[in-house]
Amino acid sequence: MCLKKRANKNQSPRIVAIVGSPLKIENPDEMFKLGKALRKHNVAVDIISFGESVELNTPFLDRFDQ
Repeated sequence: MCLKKRANKNQSPRIVAIVGSPLKIENPDEMFKLGKALRKHNVAVDIISFGESVELNTPFLDRFDQ
């Protein structure tokens, strides 16, 4: 929704996600499906992961990137 209302629609859509806590995802395949859908619509995603939960989030975020 927020990507539809952006000011300059000539630029490519981009999402910046800041992750500072552990992700609670039951099925890692959900991240794969989400990444695939965003890639299909040419949406760039930048993920910033920090804090003590980096090691816990890495498998989920790597699955998102595939």
